[in-house]
Amino acid sequence: MFTKFFSLGLTFGLIFFSACGDHKKDDRVIDKENGITGLKKNDPTFLRLMDTAQKYLPDFIASFQKHKGDTNYYYTIKSDYEENETHEHMWSSPVSITGNTIKCVFIDSAYELHNIKTGDTITMKLTDVEDWTIYDYSNRTKMGYFSEKYLKGQE
Repeated sequence: MFTKFFSLGLTFGLIFFSACGDHKKDDRVIDKENGITGLKKNDPTFLRLMDTAQKYLPDFIASFQKHKGDTNYYYTIKSDYEENETHEHMWSSPVSITGNTIKCVFIDSAYELHNIKTGDTITMKLTDVEDWTIYDYSNRTKMGYFSEKYLKGQE
């Protein structure tokens, strides 16, 4: 099962947000080969998309609670990780949700951070969720991933 989490995490690729610089929407730093998108700190479009993810987070939680353990569903969340004022926004796979906290397994690969690695177990507040995705394999559908088009330079 860890292999499934690991390979899917790598599929997402790494999305790195630069905490410095002042990129305009049209000159975002995009490294398609490595799956990296650099955005200015407090990018207004990304913040709006985070608000959307938070608005619909109850749908994610309800689906996770209903289908937990069902291998037809795969859940991921994106959140901010920090080390020495360097930030990376990366993906984790939830294990449990209790009250206002979510326990996850980190499934991404850090680009600049050294204090977190694939497979680490983490706990965070639900308010720290920046984006989320639900994959329904049986119906071949995806819900969430509100920042996808923007981060891929399509919005």
